[in-house]
Amino acid sequence: MCGVDEAGRGCLAGPVIVAACVLHPFAHHPLIRDSKTLSSKQ
Repeated sequence: MCGVDEAGRGCLAGPVIVAACVLHPFAHHPLIRDSKTLSSKQ
């Protein structure tokens, strides 16, 4: 499983930060949750 995210300030302007994390497919951590299962309020 691999998750990637990027953050920047506008389209092609300024610095861009990229992060990636690769985990074993059956890895479990209590703080990692599927964001699609969160309610609108969360």
